[in-house]
Amino acid sequence: MATANQFTDGTVNGYNSLSLSITNPTGATYTSAALTCIAETITVTRQYKKILVENHLGVPVGAQYTRDHVTGTATIQVPALGTVEVGATFTVSAALGEGSENFIVTGADKSFSQNDIIKQNISFAKVLSSIA
Repeated sequence: MATANQFTDGTVNGYNSLSLSITNPTGATYTSAALTCIAETITVTRQYKKILVENHLGVPVGAQYTRDHVTGTATIQVPALGTVEVGATFTVSAALGEGSENFIVTGADKSFSQNDIIKQNISFAKVLSSIA
């Protein structure tokens, strides 16, 4: 999944990074405008939950598996005067193999500089329903 255009939202570029448009929540400390960030590494975990089926005596007679919450982490490059805050949202298109998905940032570390590039570690979860 490589493309020459590394700045197209939701596509994996030739360096295995992902361009994201991340919008901080209203009233954010630094900026609530959309930030174009490059996710250098992005890991999405799609776990399954095991539900045991037992008979009336409590003896296991089977098991059922169902999808659990989708979570992930990323190291992102942020613009010089921007930072991503908890509550920020972004959408990833089919680049991760599941179609378009909306995520919310659940954890954001303090940004740091590495070779004059500002980076930040974030954790996120898939948005399952509208947030009021």
